[in-house]
Amino acid sequence: MNREKVLHLLEKALSYQFDSVYSWNNMIDDIEDLTDEEKMWAKEHTTYQVKCDEKT
Repeated sequence: MNREKVLHLLEKALSYQFDSVYSWNNMIDDIEDLTDEEKMWAKEHTTYQVKCDEKT
């Protein structure tokens, strides 16, 4: 699986993240289509940040 596919699957997984206790690494671990090596790469090379509007 290429890195573009890994990133696509991560983006897809984001749509299922509703519980704030559910971490980025948990989400990566739950992607069944990734090998252990791909999961490690994704954890080391990707992050998820939420930008908050200063008015909120």
